[in-house]
Amino acid sequence: MVREICDTCTAVGGTLTVDGPDVVCKSDGIDDPFTLTVEGNEGENQVFVVTFDDGEIILITEDSTFDLEGIPGNGTCLFWSLSWDGELIGAQVGLNANDLQGDCFELSNPVPVTEYFTDGGTITTQDATTICALDGIGDPIDVTLTGETGESMAWVITDGDLNILDLPAGPPFDLEGAGEGLCIIWHLSWSGELSGAEVGANAGDLSGDCFDLSNPIEVSRYVADGGEISTDDPTTICALDGIGDPID
Repeated sequence: MVREICDTCTAVGGTLTVDGPDVVCKSDGIDDPFTLTVEGNEGENQVFVVTFDDGEIILITEDSTFDLEGIPGNGTCLFWSLSWDGELIGAQVGLNANDLQGDCFELSNPVPVTEYFTDGGTITTQDATTICALDGIGDPIDVTLTGETGESMAWVITDGDLNILDLPAGPPFDLEGAGEGLCIIWHLSWSGELSGAEVGANAGDLSGDCFDLSNPIEVSRYVADGGEISTDDPTTICALDGIGDPID
């Protein structure tokens, strides 16, 4: 990605600086604005270019201020300033900046930014989500996951207050013997660092570079116990002798 050499080539990519975060989560719904400044550039035309580290172009803009929120993809992105004279071929989103061709062009220094995009996905089940938890009969709940994205993933089961009860390996989940109450099944995706995903912690306190929980599946667990009854009275009686036989 260097200047094309010709007798009259005057394009200079310049020196690029970026005002913005070094690590961004592009899927959290929070804007991640960047302001780019280039100095010493020369050429008839100039744009800002964002690529993945392999050179794939994901954004081209003339605006020095922009936001990458919502653009899929994980990894290191490179910001550039591109200057050129005359004809330029290959400056399109989806193409590769390593394949640029033209009369006279040059890219500035690259500025790397670590960018993450995660999605906890969507979970569904066809099994019953109201169960009798202590009847000695298994209550497996199979869950289907779609649309998940992230470097790492886990299943999480919480109570109604989001306290983490278990981090099971995967479905089906059998909650027989778990006792009475509400529990919630989630799928968790994350990229980069994550803290707080441990039994006994609260899912509301998760923190990290970029993470997302799926939609919840709520499971209501009921417990029924007939109790114990006893009596000190006779349980063999003569029913028609005219004498009462009270059994307390």
